[in-house]
Amino acid sequence: MTTLLLTMHGIKRKTFTKEELLKKQAKDAPKIQKYRTLTDSVLDKQLNSSYNQESFDLTTKLLNLNPELYTIWNFRRDILSNFTFKQINNNDDNEGNNNKLIMKIIEDDLSFTVEQLYKFPKCYWIWDHRKWLLKLNNLTNLKNELKLIHVFFQSDSRNYHVWQYRRYIIELIINRIKSTTSSSTAKNVEIIDEKISLINFNEFLFTTSMINKDISNYSAWHNRSQLIEKLIIQSPISLNDSIEEPINKDKSINLKQIEIDEWFEIFKLNNINDKKFKFLTKELNYINNAIFTDPDDSSVWIYMKWLFSNYFLKDLKNFEILKLINSDLNNINELNELELEDNNIENKWCLQLQFYLLNILYKNKITNNVDGDNENKELIELKIKLDSILKKMSSIDTLRVNRYLEYF
Repeated sequence: MTTLLLTMHGIKRKTFTKEELLKKQAKDAPKIQKYRTLTDSVLDKQLNSSYNQESFDLTTKLLNLNPELYTIWNFRRDILSNFTFKQINNNDDNEGNNNKLIMKIIEDDLSFTVEQLYKFPKCYWIWDHRKWLLKLNNLTNLKNELKLIHVFFQSDSRNYHVWQYRRYIIELIINRIKSTTSSSTAKNVEIIDEKISLINFNEFLFTTSMINKDISNYSAWHNRSQLIEKLIIQSPISLNDSIEEPINKDKSINLKQIEIDEWFEIFKLNNINDKKFKFLTKELNYINNAIFTDPDDSSVWIYMKWLFSNYFLKDLKNFEILKLINSDLNNINELNELELEDNNIENKWCLQLQFYLLNILYKNKITNNVDGDNENKELIELKIKLDSILKKMSSIDTLRVNRYLEYF
């Protein structure tokens, strides 16, 4: 029997013959036994609350072999809290020296997590342990954390864990800014709010830059939506404020100044109606470039649907909603026609969003006419279009016929 090579996600995987499999099992048996013995030993120490240096060293050894054992990370934290730090604090040395020793241990463990993350960048428990360490040390240089994040993004810009960790670091930066003020006077609150809004704007620019590199970056689109809501509420006032954190000076943001200025001018508007309408006008133009680049990218379509959610539309006038929807429908129709020409089939994402947008007009009775008779006629035409699209979607995506009928 010959070996067989399979391909999964572009990676060749070898299927062993029975003889080869037996040889491999025999070769791996001592390693497996050693691993099991080590695991049993550490778990036994955890069960008996053996908080000492030996236990800590064993967790290091075991986590080097398998960082997915979240209970071992928990045990490691218990050892640090109930033994290592307590032992230092019980020393007769002055408080300053004790704090330095604790900081050194935290920094060493942070270095340990970096080593692990290079090997296992998508392991939840390593990232969680790093967050726990940062909570213990308010003196950690958060700019260095942003640099570390940049390194991991270079390897995989879609890594959900790295995006989540970036949000966590930004939150820490914001909390430090809040804690630096000694009084809550109106002036201080205004300064803090401005700094925070600039951080959020900087992050918005960062998502723009990352999406420009890869429009399929779902995490970037998700992060963008959260930042937009914050910027709608709290507008940045000036880009020229000099503060400690790297606001609007992030080297990972690869945008022209004119692009930055255009977004800034929109977000700094005070009128909520004007801000949302002008934002949507620009954002829809931006995202339409994305759907023409990759018409089957679900992340872009999901984000576009969110742009027409009640969060935005509730503050717009009917004629503004109509203008935005008609403009977007023109682009979607054009794309769908191109897809039909190229593939002899209409694009299901185009059809879904067409239905969604037309349904907004139909349910809210938003038409081009103010005359009652003409309005009813236009609503009837809308209903005919909706039924037609629904039939098309049901024929293109037969597995989801009932879903379409129920959802829409």
